[in-house]
Amino acid sequence: MDYSTEEDSDISDSEILDHIDGPYDELKSGNYKVKGPNGSLRCASCTGKKEQDYSYEELSPHAAGVDEGSANRRGKRKAYHLALAKYLETDLASEADQAQRRHRIREKEEALSKILELEQQLDGKQKLEMEIEELTGIVEVMKHLEDQDDEAVEEKMEEINDEPKEKEDELTNLEDLNSALISEERQSNDKLQEARKELIC
Repeated sequence: MDYSTEEDSDISDSEILDHIDGPYDELKSGNYKVKGPNGSLRCASCTGKKEQDYSYEELSPHAAGVDEGSANRRGKRKAYHLALAKYLETDLASEADQAQRRHRIREKEEALSKILELEQQLDGKQKLEMEIEELTGIVEVMKHLEDQDDEAVEEKMEEINDEPKEKEDELTNLEDLNSALISEERQSNDKLQEARKELIC
């Protein structure tokens, strides 16, 4: 809904502050539409008079009465614009802050998830390294027993000899995966930093 004033029942400049609450409440409840398509903002009081596709930086001075033509506004229009300025500063700004907070929380959760994943991979890698060391020790013991020329010992030796190689292959695959994930995380962090710079500018 657009804001309209009855010009014949206008208010004096001294009454303006008393008439801010009504339009402000209507703005907060959404009865006067400020948010336009694609994130643009509009002034419900000035529909049809100007292009209604403002950024926050453009609408804020318009509402505060410091842009061109604002000195000619009548009392009720001044009251509406002051209510709009209050709405922009308190309610709309806090919505943007909440959106930024949600975005930062989401970023932190994603980073924490990646850290946990990397920690799990590191634990797996350390476990594999310990198993390789243990198997290597068993192989050494078996080599000493090999001198006894026991067929069962030889079979066990071959079996145990193959196991560290399999574990080493598994460890190599884990290290490759870990490197890939770290590289991917660095790339996503770079993209995040670029997006932050764009948001700040």
